[in-house]
This record gives sequence, C-alpha cells and structure tokens, in this order.
Amino acid sequence: MRSIAGVLIVFLSGFLAARAQILDPPRLHSETVLSGVDVLSTNGKRAIETLVKTLGQPTHQEVDAQDRSLRRYYWEGDGPRLRITEETVTDKPTDLIPPRITSVEVWGTHPSGNIGVTGAGLALGATLSDARQVYPFGFKYEASGLGPSARMFVDYTTGSVSGGEYIPALEIRFKKGVVVYMKLTNPCPTPCWRS
Repeated sequence: MRSIAGVLIVFLSGFLAARAQILDPPRLHSETVLSGVDVLSTNGKRAIETLVKTLGQPTHQEVDAQDRSLRRYYWEGDGPRLRITEETVTDKPTDLIPPRITSVEVWGTHPSGNIGVTGAGLALGATLSDARQVYPFGFKYEASGLGPSARMFVDYTTGSVSGGEYIPALEIRFKKGVVVYMKLTNPCPTPCWRS
C-alpha cells in the first residue's frame, strides 16, 4: 500500500509541476531587471546606493531642465556605460513615496559582471538569435533605420520586449546583429510604485 501511495505522490507532484509550467511558461512575462536594477520593486534611492557601493560614485549626474523631478546618474569608464533615470514625487513629502527608477540604459560591446545583463540573461554582445532564445514569447524585431545622434547607433536594428500598458518595456538595439544598447523603461504611474 505504501508503494502505491508513494508512486501516486510522485505522479501527482510531477503532474502539478508540469501544469504550473504550462500556465506560467518561463520568460512569458515582461523583463523588469537590467544591470541588477529591478524597475518595479526597487526603491530608487536604495538602487543608486547599491550601485555606488558596487561601481563607485557616478561619473556625473544631471537634473532634467524641463522636469526637475527627474535625475540622471551616469557611470562611464572602460566597460559598458550605464545611465539610470530616477523620478521623485515633488508634490508630496519625499518621505512618503521614495524615488523610483523610471529607466535603466546600458550601452557597449560586452557586459561587466551584471552591468549590461537583463534579468533573463540577455547581455551586451549577444546576437539576435540569443535574444530570440532568451525572450521566445514577447520579442519583436524591427527593420533597420538610422539611430540617434550617437555614432554607435547609425545603421542599427531594434528589438523590443513589451508586456503592456503599465508593464516595463525593454528596447534592444543591434549593430551588425550584436546587442550594443538596452533600455528598460518603467511606464507605471505613481500608484504602482513599490518600495
């Protein structure tokens, strides 16, 4: 009797695990992490403090001239370049709602540690084929075009992973079929912020 119960338990646990994978396939959801920063669940101040501990002080910072609630932090050096945009709610006491990360951008030819790597594992220097493997459900690839003024993005192609109206979106730029730029944006309005 015990062996039948044991077999039944093993069968049911395997069945339930398989069912869970069907209902929630891997990487079906939108990306939320780039360079170790989770744009949905990270308190902006804490994220910046963690990056300072890891990378040192930013090479420079700036406050947006049009929107004083936006601050950008830049880390530039020998490896990939990183830019974090942080938003602070300015019409309420800042102690009530912590600043949040609205975007993480990274560009270069290869990652350095987790800088330049998404939560699902796509890294700077990866190929278009890698991107399709890492994001089999939500990856979209667009035709060639001329990029922004930065020389690195002339003749780039763009891919994206998007999950919906209030779900973070990952923009991926390729040069000659290789990832050279990624930007993770959090479009979620103030009520979605989590600390």
